[in-house]
Amino acid sequence: DEDEDEDDVVVLAMKKKKELTTVDLPGVVDPKTMPQVIMEDQRVAISPVKVYKSFFSPFCGFDQKFKGDRGETELRASPWTTLKGASFTHAREVQFTSPVTKQIGPIRVSKSTRVREMQTCRLSTKPAESFILTTCSSFLDVPFGDTFNVNMRWDIQPAEGNPQESIINIRADVTFTKSCMFKGKVTTETTKDLKELTSQWLRVVQDVISGVTHIEPLKRDAPKPPSSTECGGKLERVDSFKTLGSSMRQASIRETLGSSMRQASIRNAAAAAASAAEAASNGVG
Repeated sequence: DEDEDEDDVVVLAMKKKKELTTVDLPGVVDPKTMPQVIMEDQRVAISPVKVYKSFFSPFCGFDQKFKGDRGETELRASPWTTLKGASFTHAREVQFTSPVTKQIGPIRVSKSTRVREMQTCRLSTKPAESFILTTCSSFLDVPFGDTFNVNMRWDIQPAEGNPQESIINIRADVTFTKSCMFKGKVTTETTKDLKELTSQWLRVVQDVISGVTHIEPLKRDAPKPPSSTECGGKLERVDSFKTLGSSMRQASIRETLGSSMRQASIRNAAAAAASAAEAASNGVG
């Protein structure tokens, strides 16, 4: 593991003797910013650091396997980049293509959508070992896809009395950046689908931990992910997260990452709401 850690800036930062700063992800989430409870007090038999290394590190191979089994393709991820002014918080952009499986009546919608996800994470031992991940997902090719983002926060903390086990809590919020006449329906359906999605994720994680499922790590000599990526079409260049780190001093993480691409065309209101909710459930990883 020591050799692997040398390529992982998230783990390397955790090992340095530093203090948390105001730019680092806060240890406690405000329920008002993440009102939807997606997963509560689920236990896994590994520590928070091992949760990161096994399921979120750049070379663990889990995301490729999990998304691939769900029919998602063209996965690309920029390297984790330390936020300016932060001690333990890093950010990256993930892009992939996700299938859209629902259709209403004769109205045809896109069979797939490009998904753009901004992620931040904090892996630290202060005040106790913990792993926190936030995601903000936008959907580029669905009707009304430019009106909302799906925000999630994963909190992985050591189990009380047993630091070699973890307790997982996940909260979410569907943030609307424009007016949407089906806001309530989209929020309700998305929350329901996120619960099903994360339950599936947890089952696979438990199988990996118990040895039922084996995930082949990515080759260590494979080319590192580029900082400029494409996913089903040319997108904006992913440079640094300096601007993001600066703005996080003045705004919540949800607001900072709440910018979405505005490329979707409005086709039919009823079909739009249903396909948007389904895309949200398939698009969060």
